[in-house]
Amino acid sequence: MADQDTAMKGQSLIPLRAVSRDDALRASGSIRTRATRAVNELVVAEFFLVQATIESAAALGAGLSALRRSPATLGDIVKITTPQVLEPYKERFQALKDVRQAARGQDRA
Repeated sequence: MADQDTAMKGQSLIPLRAVSRDDALRASGSIRTRATRAVNELVVAEFFLVQATIESAAALGAGLSALRRSPATLGDIVKITTPQVLEPYKERFQALKDVRQAARGQDRA
């Protein structure tokens, strides 16, 4: 026969524990804090993505303008503009990693 502190569920015993109101509020606050942090990180990431996309489009436009003005081939222009098009994404990704790391450092302090 099972204790009063356990309940039968299928073949296994699952211990039951009384949860105080304070414990429930603390757990609820923790979930809200994590959800808020996740939403904030998502907003920052989207902001960085929009910035990088705008800068990348500008670099791509400059490359297309250069193609019209110069006798260079499309392959040459692609080689020249590729780093300029990718750099904004690399910079924003690094910035996002730095922001996340700083936020985790504040959480631990």
